[in-house]
Amino acid sequence: MIEDGIEEMLHGVAVKDPYQWLEDRNSTETQAWIDQQQLPLADYFRQIGVPETITLRVSQELGNVMIDQVVRCGDQYIYRKRFRAGEHRCLCISDASGDNEKILVDPQTLGPYQSVSLYRVSSDGRFVAYEVIQGGSDKRTVRVINLLDGDQNLATIDLGYPRGLAFTAEGFFFSQETTASSDVYRICHRRFDAPGEDRTVFEIPRSECSRILLLSDDHRLGVMVIRFHDGESYIDLWVATIDAQPKWSLLAHARKVPFSPILANGQIYAVVGDGVACTRVVSLSENGSELNTIVPSLDSSLNRVTITTQGIFVGSSYGLDSIFEGWSFDGHRTTVLRFPNATLLLLSSFCAAPSTLLFSLESFESASLVYEYSNGQSVLVPNQRVTDEEPSALWTVKQDSVASRDGTSFAVSVISKRDANLSQRTPAIMTSYGGFGRSMTPMYSVFVKLLVEMGAVFVIPHIRGGGEEGAAWHEAGRGTKRQNTFDDFLCAAEWLRNERICDPNRLAIFGGSNSGLLVAAAMTQRPDLFCAVLCIAPLLDMVRYERFDRAANWRSEYGTIDIAEEFHALHAYSPYHRVSATQNYPACLFVTGDRDDRCNPAHVRKMAALMQGRKCQSNPVLVDYSLERGHAGSLPLSVKVDALTRRIAFLCHELGIDMLRGGSDETLRA
Repeated sequence: MIEDGIEEMLHGVAVKDPYQWLEDRNSTETQAWIDQQQLPLADYFRQIGVPETITLRVSQELGNVMIDQVVRCGDQYIYRKRFRAGEHRCLCISDASGDNEKILVDPQTLGPYQSVSLYRVSSDGRFVAYEVIQGGSDKRTVRVINLLDGDQNLATIDLGYPRGLAFTAEGFFFSQETTASSDVYRICHRRFDAPGEDRTVFEIPRSECSRILLLSDDHRLGVMVIRFHDGESYIDLWVATIDAQPKWSLLAHARKVPFSPILANGQIYAVVGDGVACTRVVSLSENGSELNTIVPSLDSSLNRVTITTQGIFVGSSYGLDSIFEGWSFDGHRTTVLRFPNATLLLLSSFCAAPSTLLFSLESFESASLVYEYSNGQSVLVPNQRVTDEEPSALWTVKQDSVASRDGTSFAVSVISKRDANLSQRTPAIMTSYGGFGRSMTPMYSVFVKLLVEMGAVFVIPHIRGGGEEGAAWHEAGRGTKRQNTFDDFLCAAEWLRNERICDPNRLAIFGGSNSGLLVAAAMTQRPDLFCAVLCIAPLLDMVRYERFDRAANWRSEYGTIDIAEEFHALHAYSPYHRVSATQNYPACLFVTGDRDDRCNPAHVRKMAALMQGRKCQSNPVLVDYSLERGHAGSLPLSVKVDALTRRIAFLCHELGIDMLRGGSDETLRA
């Protein structure tokens, strides 16, 4: 345990890594470091004092009834539901009217940190497969229920990464990535009456940075293998009829992404596009060639495609608005609906031949509600109630255009209470994403809602790397061009200061996962622009990110240190490597946990240790570390309440918001 650490020469650059020893989670030194972090964390919150009213408010909001993962099977709904104040969401079933609601699986009977997620439902509604999740891990065990005879343990697939499941009358095909299958990918068939005799029906060598996915409808199976080569992703696609001995045909070989095949209604479709984003829906022939364009390229950013027996439905976004379109199978548009300042999400099809479409709708003020669309009509799915009162539209959303460092204009959304009197003393919280082509659309957040209610302004810059302006917008922030993403975010912070919306000493930034990388990069590049940083489950050491878990699969997004140009770009912005020995950075709260097998907690351990180990750092650098927390966030309600209360209290204290009175000194006087 030497803090001078390791120095490695990469492409002519001496790269120092003083805390590489913290990558070893099994060492006694790492465990001692984690244990030590609990002391300053507890001391900080003891000193600032967290009013019970904040905890109660968080508990109220997080504990509201909600449903998700809905599937319609004949005259029944199967769905996941959180009952009021329930520790976990249960799998439930009810009549189409909402009557006779029954709990199929209550995760509280499985263990305190076990949660469940709907995985697949047979087309006849007889069999239900669901995932059992430990903490926040991405690894899951899959279990199957027989609804006809009530058998809760019809089948179990061992712990791993689920890659698809297709029911047959006597069993199911499945793919489950486990440590035992590290050399090959397999599709297996299991009979319900022979649980220990899985039969391999497809096998292919597994290469580095590849993934497999089993597709299906009631007629065919499909195997999609995604491979990474020279900075690009490629797809191989095999199909076979559902049979005791499937005979596979290669439909696509090394098809460059974007290419997303869909099996539906006995036909083969694909979402395709130019560049890095999907833009069109086409039908494919039996040899993989394109037959017809059914959904043409849209002006808006396409984000989801669902196919039912009634037609093809696409969800897209245009600025802060969501657009829902229905198309007939012969390429005629049948429906166009626009939802201003809202996010519409087409729900995944949990069965092979859905007869209706299910979608959710939410906004900054209103939590998600699930609707069913059929024959031109939308109805609210029963047994859901998000809040005790209807939303009252007390917020206002404004958009402005901001120029980045290179002159590129991008939009910034500012959300506040309708009667807010904005000034330099107004507390503000800002976040964005800027990666993987993901657009920042209106989403409901208890965290944001409570801070805005207490007088803060919520700011979203729609930065490059996202999908707000289509494929080119994503490409402009990908790989070696990622500094554009950080420049946009920093220019948004400068704009807030110049427009006198808030001063840097009243501006906090927050983000998780790729967004955690964003806010950490912003902090290390321009610490003068912010007073506090909340960084959740981030990537931080971009020189070694590929070595952790399955992160090498993201090389097409971030780049690789194996290529000199990409290494220099990664090293230049890597937050861990930009920490100055003389800079007092803003107050930081890092959040991570041992169950995170997507963004490894070693990133936080190393970054926090480096920041804490400098004499110049007088602002607090805190680590909220949990053994069960992971990237999926599937934790008991009581644990979520405590965690969210700490995050809100941290930002309130650093932003000068009075938690007892529910506002900052400035907003209380306004």
